Amino acid sequence: MLRCSMGKRERLATIGGITPEGRIYFRVHEETIKSRQIVEYLSQLLTEIRGHIVLVWDNGSTHTSKETKAFLGSVKERLTVFYLPPYFPKLNPTEYLWTYIKWVKMKDFCPMGIPDLKRKLFGCVRSIRGSRRTVRSFFDVSPMPMGRDAKLKAEKLLSDPDAVNRNWRRE
Repeated sequence: MLRCSMGKRERLATIGGITPEGRIYFRVHEETIKSRQIVEYLSQLLTEIRGHIVLVWDNGSTHTSKETKAFLGSVKERLTVFYLPPYFPKLNPTEYLWTYIKWVKMKDFCPMGIPDLKRKLFGCVRSIRGSRRTVRSFFDVSPMPMGRDAKLKAEKLLSDPDAVNRNWRRE
């Protein structure tokens, strides 16, 4: 058995999102992501994406902080937020991106340190960006009722007792 270890405090944190058109937007941080980084990321999205943005994310503390909510309030004409129910990541298409990177693209990868991990992560994202079909597939596998199968997915979701009994809310 081989064991891979970088050290207890070495890690990367990512903020990211995908679009139904197959685009990936993400940032990498070497520290825990706080509200400031969330606001910076959202500001970046607002400059890079024209028109209205619909943001679907979980109820993480950085997503619901006073700083983030204040920012969201200041850009509500360009950005609508939907909060996913707690502990239901399978609805979030971006979670399928992270799973794909971790378990497919980085399978059996053992970084020697943060620079090595960062290089590999950027390489993985770059290769996935080259296949918009792959990015769009994360929407297809998510039970989130959107896209060409929205009606069928909505029916399945509403028949799932695990989904029906959760708190859904729009901000």
